[in-house]
Amino acid sequence: MTFYSFAKLAMRAFYKLFFRVEVYGEENIPKDSGYLLAPNHLSMYDPPLIGGFFPRMDLHAMSKKEAFDVWILKFILPRIKVFPVDRDGNDITAIKTSLKILKGGEGLLIFPEGTRNKKTDGTPLDAKPGVALIAIKAKVPIIPVTVDSTYKLFSKIKITYHPVVSLEEYEGQKLDSETYQKLTQSILQITYDHLAINQKG
Repeated sequence: MTFYSFAKLAMRAFYKLFFRVEVYGEENIPKDSGYLLAPNHLSMYDPPLIGGFFPRMDLHAMSKKEAFDVWILKFILPRIKVFPVDRDGNDITAIKTSLKILKGGEGLLIFPEGTRNKKTDGTPLDAKPGVALIAIKAKVPIIPVTVDSTYKLFSKIKITYHPVVSLEEYEGQKLDSETYQKLTQSILQITYDHLAINQKG
């Protein structure tokens, strides 16, 4: 068993032990092509949750470069297919790594907001342009994902994989950063439209 497989099983077991996890929409996940996973991000528990329950075994992820300054994470993260990104600049290396992964037929997890959303009103942060930019350059579909939970002990966690979004019509066009940002924001909005906090009343 690889370290990656072990980590997935361990995370799955952890969340099943302490929460009630429900997963919907797995039929929307491509089986044999590259894909970009784009979830909302409300908690630090989101990344290991998604990694543990995602059914494919080829999911890579970006993480802020500062995480690699922690010695234990510097050891673990590369072994679970996580690579660093500089959130404060135009990280060409991270973009090239992303395109290589996706064009190789594997998957990539990117949180469109770039950081955790600490607001409590159910509205998203401003999205970063990267999700749309990378998906268009790599010519892969985007899977919006809603993670809906308070992460209170033994509470329900609902993971919903929405139908894929294709940005194929934009391929080959010269787009500016504002356009990429707006496209990514529209993807992000899909995830927030399905949060329970937005469906009260």
